[in-house]
Amino acid sequence: MLGTAVVAVLVLVSAGLRAVQGQVTGPTDPVEALLSQLADGDTTAVTDHTDVMPLPFNRQGLAEGYTPPEDLRTTDVTYAQDDPDTQRPNREAATVGIAYRIGDTDHTAYVYVQRESTGWIRSWEIMDLGTLLGELVVTSSHLDHVVVAGATVQTTNADTTAGLPALPGTYTLTTPDEEGEEELFTAGISLGEVTVLGPDTTARTEAAIDPADLQIRDGLLDEVTEQVTDFLEECVTAADAADTLSPADCPMRVDRSVYRTAREVTWTLTEQPDIALVPATEAGLHGAPLEVETTTPGTAEVTWTYAYTDDEDPEETTVDITAAGTVRLDPDGTALWRP
Repeated sequence: MLGTAVVAVLVLVSAGLRAVQGQVTGPTDPVEALLSQLADGDTTAVTDHTDVMPLPFNRQGLAEGYTPPEDLRTTDVTYAQDDPDTQRPNREAATVGIAYRIGDTDHTAYVYVQRESTGWIRSWEIMDLGTLLGELVVTSSHLDHVVVAGATVQTTNADTTAGLPALPGTYTLTTPDEEGEEELFTAGISLGEVTVLGPDTTARTEAAIDPADLQIRDGLLDEVTEQVTDFLEECVTAADAADTLSPADCPMRVDRSVYRTAREVTWTLTEQPDIALVPATEAGLHGAPLEVETTTPGTAEVTWTYAYTDDEDPEETTVDITAAGTVRLDPDGTALWRP
């Protein structure tokens, strides 16, 4: 009788605990807490919910430049399938539906939750936040990295299959402030915004950096112009030394209808070309982010005489000079022009 009484008491206690747990805790509790923290911009607390946040947009990254969705709310609860052995309802795991609004459009998502395995009052906890996350891919042929909501992320090409996991919301994109290839462009310049949705709506979001949004950093044009000037002066010196009207690998040559051996060739650089730097149209092809374009040609004068003719006056002409090529950073961070 005593054993039966003890069992009865334990059953009543167990039933009572289940009733208390049902009243005190529910599967939507951790999800509603998550959505409240997300709506308040408390992304530090959001990233504490689960280990499924190997985001580049971590606590520090989401501190700025991130706008969460509006009207975040839970919608429904679906419990796990019945236990296959006992056929009893499994009230230890559930799926919680979520709804939110971005702009004028409503979207849905869901997260998995589960009861804690120990404790008198076993609270619910989020098991998988990945079902709320979308994927973000940032593509650029000119920048190796961009800043997304305060976190520096690597750009990639549009053919990549995997994106970066990201919470739904709107992210700002800027050029980096750090050392690297981005020094060719002005740091901290806005590159616009991108909206990430959950996997139920758009699992993958691609943000292509528009070269038109990039700005050449101050002083870079002067650095490249100096390199172009040095190169052209070296060309003139080499052409004089070679006694040639068509110096190899130089942007100057004399077009002639009659080819006779020239001698006593003297080149004079009379005006430098004006140049501009623009984002390369085929950066992915040749690997350089910037191209050099000539806006106004320069000029060079050349005089010469023909061999075997002592009685002719020296020839002279003026030719246009243009500069082209690409600009990138060498390993020590110096901008390097190549014709």
